Amino acid sequence: MRALYAAATGMAAQELNVQVISNNIANLRTTGYKRQQPHFQVLVEQILEMRLLALVACGAQVRDVVRDDLDVEFLGR
Repeated sequence: MRALYAAATGMAAQELNVQVISNNIANLRTTGYKRQQPHFQVLVEQILEMRLLALVACGAQVRDVVRDDLDVEFLGR
């Protein structure tokens, strides 16, 4: 069951990644647009096994989407 959850969260995170990339491409030539970039984090599940605390990765999620500042070059036209 854990493997299915890990796969599902990974697919959901990747779907948002594709949406952000598509939005960046669609607005490539929009004046003043700043590209966005998703930041991922690994979901960690704590399980108690043989009296030792082990950390096991159990999927991924998008932590946030950040807008990047672009360098603007004036061409003097």
